[in-house]
Amino acid sequence: WKTQFETEKQRLHSIIGKNSSIEHIGSTAIEGLCAKPVIDILIGIDHFSDPKTLITKISGLGYDYISEYEQQLPERRYFQKVRNGHHFIHIHLVERNSRFWQRHLFFRNQLSLYPELRNQYARLKQNLAQIKWKSRNDYASAKGEFIQKVEAKLDAFQWETERLIVKLPDTRYLDLYYRLLKDPDVMKYIGDGTNNPVTKNVAMTGIENLLKHF
Repeated sequence: WKTQFETEKQRLHSIIGKNSSIEHIGSTAIEGLCAKPVIDILIGIDHFSDPKTLITKISGLGYDYISEYEQQLPERRYFQKVRNGHHFIHIHLVERNSRFWQRHLFFRNQLSLYPELRNQYARLKQNLAQIKWKSRNDYASAKGEFIQKVEAKLDAFQWETERLIVKLPDTRYLDLYYRLLKDPDVMKYIGDGTNNPVTKNVAMTGIENLLKHF
């Protein structure tokens, strides 16, 4: 499955450019998880304002573009490749770093990192496989509660990550920093107690000294 994904990834990059991000998601992307032989591909692009050109290009690789799901998921464009009546590859085209993008990568990564979580999902899938479903969507919906519980951890994970990351001083704000240092009212509170003039060189030196600590 990984080999099939890498092959298709190269084909997709050749038509939509290297600036896009292409990820393997779904059960076939998770080592050790039982899965139907369907490759799910997540494509992330910077802007989603006019995807018509990409739709044409992807369709040119033998994919069927299915627009009906956009009523429920307007942020996604969905494609599928079917062989002899069997689904072979699904493509989900979204904006990079959108909620859809984040949720699906987070779910894949969580199950890849935590074997017990992966095994719980495997048992659920095996139980659901014993049921005769009217449609693929009904089967997908039955997995929804488990998936949502995992994805619910995403916000907590992002908050904790942002809390732990130290943000570096940005030299792009030198002019603003310099203006603040020249403002008498500001310097009454953050100054060094002297009336010495502050030059841009002094301001830059201050920022460079701060950066040495990171």
